[in-house]
Amino acid sequence: MRPEASPDSFDSWDTVQQAAEGEVVLVAYVSTWFKLAVYVYNELMKVKTRLPPGVRLCVLNADVALDQVYSFGVHTTPCLMVFSSGSPFWIRRPHFDDDTKVFGSLSGDQIIEFTQKCVYARENALSLIELSF
Repeated sequence: MRPEASPDSFDSWDTVQQAAEGEVVLVAYVSTWFKLAVYVYNELMKVKTRLPPGVRLCVLNADVALDQVYSFGVHTTPCLMVFSSGSPFWIRRPHFDDDTKVFGSLSGDQIIEFTQKCVYARENALSLIELSF
């Protein structure tokens, strides 16, 4: 199972940094050789057009974006991070330590719920997202 898009369709870190002020940026780190990461990539592509207004999706090839992988402590893929005004949101999940990253598998519906909570947090000047999954 390979991503439905070719590797040149991945975004660059420059794209992430060009986000408009107030825009929520969902950054996905994906390794194309790892089936679970490919599954999440495909889920992201399915929901891309359903993301809440003001949310930009940027998918980075984790095997290429090494500076960001190392600087943000991305130790495995798939990994999702969400930024607003250049800063990552903190994420609280059951059975996990608070972190700026979500590792592992998410369904399309979970991705939508996650991004909706991020928009709510941005609109209400919150820095912590609380997830039930």
